[in-house]
Amino acid sequence: MIAPAEKRAPAARTAGTGTQPADIRVLIVDDDAAHRKLLCRNLVRRGYVCDTAVNGRGARALLAGGAYDILVADIVMPGESGLDLAAAVQTLYPDMAVIMATGVEDSRAYGRAAEMGVYGYLIKPVSRNQLLATVESAWQRLSMERENRQQAQMMARLIIERDTQVAALEVANQKILAQQADLIRKERLSALLQLAGATAHEINQPLMIILGCIEMLADNGCPEKRNAYAAGIKAAAERIAHIVTKIQSLHSDKSVCYNAHDRIIDLDGQMPDQGK
Repeated sequence: MIAPAEKRAPAARTAGTGTQPADIRVLIVDDDAAHRKLLCRNLVRRGYVCDTAVNGRGARALLAGGAYDILVADIVMPGESGLDLAAAVQTLYPDMAVIMATGVEDSRAYGRAAEMGVYGYLIKPVSRNQLLATVESAWQRLSMERENRQQAQMMARLIIERDTQVAALEVANQKILAQQADLIRKERLSALLQLAGATAHEINQPLMIILGCIEMLADNGCPEKRNAYAAGIKAAAERIAHIVTKIQSLHSDKSVCYNAHDRIIDLDGQMPDQGK
């Protein structure tokens, strides 16, 4: 059986420094009608929103239908005990403050309640001042815990956002490194092509001299001319050897125009005189 509600809240809210009692919902569970009504009347007069239930079953029905901030439950009730109800509430509704009430001093019940981390412990008959002080203390503790949870959640979100940004920056950095590596590869390839062009340009002239001298040797029987052609071949060969030596000791990346379209590495390491 569910007792009539003294006052109902239109909706649930979050804790805050400006929260008034009229914003706080309290559920009282007690099989003693007189005590249940007394607790509810005192809380309503203080400005709290208060609903009541006579047992655990009725309390569960109310909890399933709306959000509450504070549960005040009698320990000894027919059926489900207040401690069992409190344990279920802490599991199903962890964002609630639980206060236990009892008319019998029981060290075991008190010990179990303490282990559960209840927010308060009332001894019947409960005075108005004791009730209000305990409920207000529970609300202050609950408010701080909610604020701490909100801050922890915010911090967790910030950490996730930071990690996401760091991961994005890492991806961007890897992309930049890959682009740099590709650019270096292309520059090296370009340098090799320039070197090949410079080598071909430098070797081509002495090679043509060698080929021409060989043809002249084949067609000419004069010893003097043969000696001259042989000297030309030797000079051209020495020129080729000199080019190879320059390639082996190449250290300049300066280039010169070639064929009016291409640029090749200057094997001599000096730019040509622009006035020539």
